[in-house]
Amino acid sequence: MGDRFRTCTLIADQIKNLGYRGDIGYQTILYGNVVEIRRVLMFLTEKLPKKSESQVIETEDLHHKLLKDVANCLQKHSTAPWTPLFCQRYNYEYDSIHRLWYSTNAENVLPFKTRPILLDSSESIFDQTKNKSECLTSVLENNALLRFDIQVLKTHNQSELTKPVPLKRKPKLPPKPSLLLSDADPVQTTPETMRDNNNWDALSCTNVTSGHTITVSNNDVMLRSAVEQLQHQILEEEISIRKIQEQLSEKQNAVRNLETDINTRKRFVDLLPNIDENCDKLKDYISNSDARSSILMSQWETHRRQLIFEVEALRNEKSVVTNYDKIQNEIFQSSRKIEALEMEIVEKQTYLAELQKDFKARSEKQPKNPHRNFYVKRILEIVANVKKQREEIDKVLSDVNVRQKEINSLSGKLERSFQATDQLMFEDAKKDDCIKRAYRTFVNIHELCAEISADIESTGQILREIRDLEDQIDLEKQNEMDKKLENLVSDLCEIRNENETLERKLAGER
Repeated sequence: MGDRFRTCTLIADQIKNLGYRGDIGYQTILYGNVVEIRRVLMFLTEKLPKKSESQVIETEDLHHKLLKDVANCLQKHSTAPWTPLFCQRYNYEYDSIHRLWYSTNAENVLPFKTRPILLDSSESIFDQTKNKSECLTSVLENNALLRFDIQVLKTHNQSELTKPVPLKRKPKLPPKPSLLLSDADPVQTTPETMRDNNNWDALSCTNVTSGHTITVSNNDVMLRSAVEQLQHQILEEEISIRKIQEQLSEKQNAVRNLETDINTRKRFVDLLPNIDENCDKLKDYISNSDARSSILMSQWETHRRQLIFEVEALRNEKSVVTNYDKIQNEIFQSSRKIEALEMEIVEKQTYLAELQKDFKARSEKQPKNPHRNFYVKRILEIVANVKKQREEIDKVLSDVNVRQKEINSLSGKLERSFQATDQLMFEDAKKDDCIKRAYRTFVNIHELCAEISADIESTGQILREIRDLEDQIDLEKQNEMDKKLENLVSDLCEIRNENETLERKLAGER
């Protein structure tokens, strides 16, 4: 018996590991119903591999697995670039595409903010910037701009030097020597004279080109210096403009303060010439305070009446909330009925499917049975009962939908009325303490009602869970748990008898 229990528990554990969602244990295999065993077998048949699929099961030892993991780790570290110690400390990584180190921690990263820097000004670089990070970024930006300007100047000069010299027109040829010249002045065109002429032309050309390049480079230098001077002037003007703007804002604030002070003093000065009249006016104002207080009391009474009407309306709405709770309970009961009817429908559908299978098997075996009409009538009756149950379920669902709509409409009315009264009372509560107290009590009542409705919903859910547990208990009763317990008790008795016999044998051997 012990071997039976062990094998059954092992089989149940393996089926659970495969992903079986139902309730399974050794008892289902030892004392299972036909339905439970059928479900388990269907699940196992679905898990069987198909013929087209070729499954290869690899059995690896822990030693081979460890060696494989070590090899993968070494390969990963060998392919990764070497990281210096300071980069390991601050979690820096190397980007091989952009060829730079970057921080993986977002806290160490600072935004790249810069400010214009004047190197020729009397102020230091640290005074021109707010903090160290801005100083560093501003110096880097200024250095990069200067380097860029130098590179642009070099490329410009090189392009000017390598620019081809424009060719001039050929000079006109000298006139041919006349035959009438005297023999005393012959034009001697010897090779030496030709060479001297060519040398002179070359010298003149080189002088022209060098003069052109010298003038171009001088112009570039002049323009560059002028541009730099203008840039420095612009930066100085911007800094001065900022300072002037700050001073202007400070002066504007001072002017505003002075204007307010002057206005108050003007009012005092206007009151000085008629001191007696103003004193009489103040006395009259103080004496009329009683009349104004009576007027305010009458206004408060009017507001109080309105608030009383609103409180009565809220009480009526509270009674509506109680009706809302009753409707919720009815909905829970109807949903419970729906679930029970659905369970009955499922059971009857399964029963009907089994009957249809039996009917088909018997009809195939028997050629023509005279009792066929009886079976047909029985099936039609079952189908009619199922239709009736479906109609009842639809009716219950429609009732539930109607109740839900009523609940939603009532909750919307309550919320709108609460918001309206809240706005009115909040505006009046700023002026009077009594209204403040009424507003607080009103808010407390609203919160208590919300808590009560939440408690009712939670109790409804708990009742629903209790009913579900009762259904599960009924299902377990239907699964013949008593018979299973009897079988377990009989098996325990057999195991005890076997243990006693084994102990006797051991005692006899000793």
